[in-house]
Amino acid sequence: MSKATATNRLLESLNHKSRQAVIARSRLVDLSPRQTLSEAGGNPASAFFLLSGFASEVVQMADGEFVEIGLVGNEGLTG
Repeated sequence: MSKATATNRLLESLNHKSRQAVIARSRLVDLSPRQTLSEAGGNPASAFFLLSGFASEVVQMADGEFVEIGLVGNEGLTG
């Protein structure tokens, strides 16, 4: 999927004025595999409207193991 044709379904669901306001404050970034987008308990610095692929949301358990609690793709946002 090319970046020119990729879309985010959440952004597409917004009315034109709201969508343009979000896009005007946005920039396109390439994410790396296993890149941390935000830390639990912190205030996210950015919101990511994924155009392709997915982000895995994980938490660290008391025993140190990580557990996946969600997936976000082009239907939503994460950060």
